[in-house]
Amino acid sequence: ILDKGALCAIGSGTSQCAASFRAALSGYVQSSVIGQSGEPLVMALVPEPDIEPLNVSLTSLALGDRERRMLRLGGAALRQVHKSVERPLPMFLALPEPEPGKRPYAERGLFEHLSAQSGVPIDVETSGYFELGRAGGLYALQAAMAAIRAGRERVLVCGIDTCLDPTWLARLDQERRLLGPTVRNGFVPGEGAAVLVLSRVAAAGSSIVAAVGTADDPGHRYSEAPALGEGLSHALEDARSRVSALPPVRTCFAGLNGEAFGAKEWGVAHIRHRPVFHSELAFEHPADCFGDVGAATGCLLVALADETMRAGHRQGPMLIWASSDHAPCACAFLLPDAG
Repeated sequence: ILDKGALCAIGSGTSQCAASFRAALSGYVQSSVIGQSGEPLVMALVPEPDIEPLNVSLTSLALGDRERRMLRLGGAALRQVHKSVERPLPMFLALPEPEPGKRPYAERGLFEHLSAQSGVPIDVETSGYFELGRAGGLYALQAAMAAIRAGRERVLVCGIDTCLDPTWLARLDQERRLLGPTVRNGFVPGEGAAVLVLSRVAAAGSSIVAAVGTADDPGHRYSEAPALGEGLSHALEDARSRVSALPPVRTCFAGLNGEAFGAKEWGVAHIRHRPVFHSELAFEHPADCFGDVGAATGCLLVALADETMRAGHRQGPMLIWASSDHAPCACAFLLPDAG
């Protein structure tokens, strides 16, 4: 990991996000959106001063409100790494799972729009989308590693999402998934963006992405199959098969969002792979501070893990994991650079 940028409700820039997380600051606020309970929905929103207005070249385009917000978030995160992007690089981009009846994000020219918003050059022809929700950033990371193995010197990995979509919020509120006065087994919707610059050659003090594992969970939240919590366990098995030797994992950055469904997934994976973990495993749950950031989850957790390990606040190896509302589950091992 050569460089990184991050943006969420508790900070702009990876250092600030990590420091705010270590201080257990909360980005939760009462929003202006009223839920079906009659009370304002609690959200974790990025402060307006942290993101610039939409670039004037994009204002006349037929973009939805959620898309405009994501471009502003993503542009702000990308600008944080512009010094590491001297020429157009391929970008592997994680985005929200498509809403029923809506055109997929991959058809909307987001790479060109993100480049215009941020000023960071993107090699559109060799880039790729992962419209997979929470796990998407780690799928994007896996694709980026494959591109580096195929000869690329540097690549971008990015995840962007926002909860500011009335239709999406209304559906989740109807399903009683949003934390509130009458819902305890729910989550706080958030928003954010994170970007990683991966390099073939390690920089001094950089973290190494040792392996990424992915799997589909047939018993996901919206499936009719039994919810056995096996997807994350299979993803961890896949990651383990891709690394020859791994010291016991000392720190876990978890993609939990406060719902019991994710806790079951983690419980199954932890029990089945207990020898992987150190007896004094440090378990980090960042959504407690900045909410469920959706498709930004994977990249934001990797950025926080890297910053935390570089600063010496937690030890590696580290496990980062995230599971989507539908089938995709993914995890990654992060190691300190031994050289």
